[in-house]
Amino acid sequence: MRERVEEIAAPATFDFVFPEPAKGKERNMAPPALFSSLDDDALLSIGVPPDWLADVRSASEDGFFTLAAHLPAEASEAPLECAATGRFGLPAPPPVADPFAHPDALRRIRLIVDQEELEQVLGYPWEKWGVFLHPSQRALVDRFYSGPARAAGSAGAGKTIVAIYRAVTLAPRIASIRDSSQ
Repeated sequence: MRERVEEIAAPATFDFVFPEPAKGKERNMAPPALFSSLDDDALLSIGVPPDWLADVRSASEDGFFTLAAHLPAEASEAPLECAATGRFGLPAPPPVADPFAHPDALRRIRLIVDQEELEQVLGYPWEKWGVFLHPSQRALVDRFYSGPARAAGSAGAGKTIVAIYRAVTLAPRIASIRDSSQ
C-alpha cells in the first residue's frame, strides 16, 4: 500500500539552480540501478511490497534514498542496508515471544481481547466500519503540524477518512480562534 504523510513548509525563497549539461560520453550515462539484478522473489523476501518492485529495481543510489522514504518502514530497512553495505538481506530478527506484540503487527492488527469487546465490535453498523480509524490514523488526526501537511497513498488507504476526521477535529479550534478575534 503506497501511503505517506509528511509535513511540508513553504520555502523562504525560490532559488532555481539548473545544472550544466554534461559534455561528451558522460551525458548519456545514467546512474546504475542498485537492484536491477534481483528478481521479484528476492525483493519480496526482504519486504518490498509487490506494487513497488519495479520502482525499487530501477532506482539508482540517489533515487533509492528518496524512494526509501516512501516505502513502509519494514520494507526500506533491508534495501537500505544492501545499498549502504552491498550485502543483501538483514540478519533474522530475534524471535518475538508474542508475534502480535511486534511493531509491524501493531500497525496492522487490532486485537479483540474478550467476548464483550467482540460483541461491541460486531454490533456496529457498516457505516461505522467505513469510518473506523486505526490508531496510526488517529495519531495523524490528532498531531500538531506547524504548517500544511500532505497525505499520499493508494486507493482505499484511508486518506479521505483521515482528512474528514482532521477537519472535524480542527473545526472547533478554528471557530474558537475566529470568535476570539471578533
